[in-house]
Amino acid sequence: MIVIDCKTEEYAKESLKQWDYGQEVLLTGLEIQTETIEVHFALRGENEALIVIGTVDDGDITAKIPNELLRAGKNIIVYVYVTAPNFGKTTYEVEIEVKRRAKPQDYDAPDEQDLLRQIIAKLNKKGDKLQLEENRLQLFSEENLLSEVELPEGGGTAVEIESITGPEIDEIMKGEKKTCKEER
Repeated sequence: MIVIDCKTEEYAKESLKQWDYGQEVLLTGLEIQTETIEVHFALRGENEALIVIGTVDDGDITAKIPNELLRAGKNIIVYVYVTAPNFGKTTYEVEIEVKRRAKPQDYDAPDEQDLLRQIIAKLNKKGDKLQLEENRLQLFSEENLLSEVELPEGGGTAVEIESITGPEIDEIMKGEKKTCKEER
């Protein structure tokens, strides 16, 4: 992960090399107030930027650096882009150095998802329904199963509850009855 202090623009310059993949950038010091934000990535000198949805935690932004940009071996420009229904504005820009190197023989980085797929993936990770079916506890997002936990049967930590009737309670409590006068 590349950590950039946006107030000083300091970060470890040797951190990224061509052919790296699965890398992220953490932008600190911007004090963003939303949960998610667009982060645009472009190669130095290119006319198009790739859009990634960044997550915000305590005002700091984390975003995945597109693998295809790291293949190029050129420096990457990162733009923080604030959007609202009627406007969009670049609020911060920084350049990350990418050092060139020889391509690994077995290089096989996964391809990126487009913006719509990123949004859908984030939404699908939010659970909105919990269901107990037999001994399985299931978490759903709409009708999509997100997670399932097998609950122990019998002995473990599960507790089996049996119903008991009034006469059975009376039978158990025989000899336990005391009148108010006896307790004083």
